[in-house]
Amino acid sequence: MTDPTGRNDGRTAQEMLDYLVTHLNGALRRPGMYGGETAIRLYLDAVAFAEASEQEWQQELKDLQTRRGSSSTGVRGAFQDLWGDAHEGAVASVYAEIAHRQGWLQLDRTLTSAEHYEIRRVSETWCRKDRFLSDVVTAFGPPSVLFGGNNPNYPKTLAYATDQRDDTLLCFHLWNSFAPEPSSSSASVHAEPVLWAFRDGGTLFTDGFIFTPRKDPPVGVRTEVRAQENRVARRPELRWNLAGCTPAALAGRNRLMDETTALDSVLQQAHMAQVSSVTGFEADGEIRVDLSDPAELDQLRRAMAVESLPGFHCMCGGDVRFELFDCAGERLAVVVLHHGATLRWGLWESDAVLADGRLLLAWLDGHGMPGPMQQFEADRQRAEERSEDERSWLAAMPAGLEGTADRILDLSRTGGRPSPELLAELTGRLQATFPDPVERALALLEWYGSGSGRCSGYPVHEGVPGELLGRVPIAELLAGLADPRAEERHEAGAVRHLVGWKTRPHQKRDVAGLPEPLRARLLAHARRSGDSDKQGRAERWLAPPRA
Repeated sequence: MTDPTGRNDGRTAQEMLDYLVTHLNGALRRPGMYGGETAIRLYLDAVAFAEASEQEWQQELKDLQTRRGSSSTGVRGAFQDLWGDAHEGAVASVYAEIAHRQGWLQLDRTLTSAEHYEIRRVSETWCRKDRFLSDVVTAFGPPSVLFGGNNPNYPKTLAYATDQRDDTLLCFHLWNSFAPEPSSSSASVHAEPVLWAFRDGGTLFTDGFIFTPRKDPPVGVRTEVRAQENRVARRPELRWNLAGCTPAALAGRNRLMDETTALDSVLQQAHMAQVSSVTGFEADGEIRVDLSDPAELDQLRRAMAVESLPGFHCMCGGDVRFELFDCAGERLAVVVLHHGATLRWGLWESDAVLADGRLLLAWLDGHGMPGPMQQFEADRQRAEERSEDERSWLAAMPAGLEGTADRILDLSRTGGRPSPELLAELTGRLQATFPDPVERALALLEWYGSGSGRCSGYPVHEGVPGELLGRVPIAELLAGLADPRAEERHEAGAVRHLVGWKTRPHQKRDVAGLPEPLRARLLAHARRSGDSDKQGRAERWLAPPRA
């Protein structure tokens, strides 16, 4: 770079881009310090220019307006229309989605695909109850990005994201402010920020919101009594009483006993169980079970028998809550069931693995709460489908890559991206095994067309052949698809690759240059797939423009 006098200051274009991206991320996190929405847009303009992505940035703005996420007064206006208020963190989170898709958002924490899926799975039911900032962090861990600063007296948005640009930014919008009365000007309305809404994409801007019961007009919220908020924030469900013992005394006793039998010792004193859904199996409601019958109590004790405490802690809030009471009506313990497999209890340092989770699910089913068993079976079915997808993906792995499967599969377990070294090794092996570029292209297309076949939300390891395809010249891909050996499975990989998000350095040019018969063939394949996301992408990329 040169200064106005023509002298070279030694700064490269990449250094300038890095500088702008750093300040863009600062403006997104603390918009009030940088100048709000206007400053964010200016930084996005500058970053797009520095990366030669002006067209993509302008298209993002058009898409945002089409989705009604921006009005004549910007994103702030869309929030104002939606809920009568527009704090800067919420506005910044919308622009952060664009930055994430373009590869400009810097994450403080990167979720695995499994963690991202889990938040999406529980969000609708989890938001049916009033929640606070501490509830969000306890349930889902530290955010990938915090918009709005750390001061608990002000609104903020917590966003959770993977390193996959196609995965949506999952946003929890929280509100707080100072009480308007002069006598309490130094006190905030809430003891901590209260959750108003969860946001996850959406065809239209408003489609992506799930509102909590607490979401009322700001004026109504400010009239609430702060003492009530303090009672909620203290989370009384974490308090307990056991046979008159103090928490310290009981903790001391618990360390002396086998942790796996500690809960059973409490169950022996239980005379009643109150069971309710945490994640909202609506048809189940709440049940109360009389445990004064020894046979009934023994059945529950067997169902809640613990095998081990391996030291892990599930990130979600659980599925079913058990409150156990003694004969005097005093609460003995609160235990939460997670995924039909583990229990969480305040006296354990980690979650405990059930000896037989199905026994507890069957107990719930037999007492009028079938939802957890149904959810467990549905999750098991999805797990089997994922396993089948993985077997299909492994079966389609090209020859010459023996010994690399575990390293690639580990990417989905850790949430990491393939290293340049791994990609270079895979490329070298493929070139040695398939000297013919057409055969090499066919092998990669078949591999990428296997597994789940999705264009977004797929396991990280399935993206590896896509990364390799992105390095293949478009002429070689076209030659492969024109080869007589090209079949449906190769078309599946081609569709997934060509209509995915930023899969090629010159994707628009490459897709625009597709021969019309091939374009029609790939579009027909996408339409037959039954995958609405893939169909929508293919219509945008491959369908002829409307007259």
